[in-house]
Amino acid sequence: MKHFSVAVLLIAFFCYQVDCGGRKKVQEEPWKGSCLEKNARYPVADQCDRYVECTDGEPEEKLCSDGLLFNDRAGVFTFPCQYPIDVDCGTRSGRQAPQATEECAHQFGYFKLGDESECQYFLNCADGRGYKLTCPIGLAFNPETYQCDWPDLVTACNPEAYLRYTCPPETREEGFGPGETKFYRSDDCQRYFLCNNGRPRLHVCGVGAAFDESLNRCEAAQNVTGCEHLAVTEEPEKPIIHLKTLKINN
Repeated sequence: MKHFSVAVLLIAFFCYQVDCGGRKKVQEEPWKGSCLEKNARYPVADQCDRYVECTDGEPEEKLCSDGLLFNDRAGVFTFPCQYPIDVDCGTRSGRQAPQATEECAHQFGYFKLGDESECQYFLNCADGRGYKLTCPIGLAFNPETYQCDWPDLVTACNPEAYLRYTCPPETREEGFGPGETKFYRSDDCQRYFLCNNGRPRLHVCGVGAAFDESLNRCEAAQNVTGCEHLAVTEEPEKPIIHLKTLKINN
């Protein structure tokens, strides 16, 4: 079995090198006018969204859709045109002119909407059509990662303006070291803030729960003073009707 496993690995490595089965191999070396591999992709030296694809030794120059860039490190089974955050262009600085629409700055991409006080909105553009999306409550869209993140980790966001909350200036240890997380409840029983290095992060308790400042955690609302009205009451069980006992009057 050991010898079989080694053989499989050697065959896989050999196929990757010589391109078994006609699969496309991505070359990090720029295009130099001829196909060094029968089936491969080559970056164009001066432009990050253009590349050459060789099929059976025949080269064809291709251009990624507007907003996408050619990734010269993409695997053989991966579509080579990817979002800018996933591509290192190196010295390939050139790009095609933007094909903007009424909705989108580029045909493809993710784009922040709003100013530093409205950090939750972003636009997903596909074929020039924009789809407005919203991050989960308390999070902000990070244009550097295309992810929803804590507002204090997003350069283009002002956490205090966005969350409409400023962490108190006084020191509040309660088991935490200087500069670490402190808990504060907002005016809403279910919402509370974690002040991390003086910057707020909003959290929300689940249905029927409220934040207990004395315990620094979410508890059943009926056990938190002033938040009893959020307690979830159990609905009375509905009677079970058996079809066999039903009498239908004709």
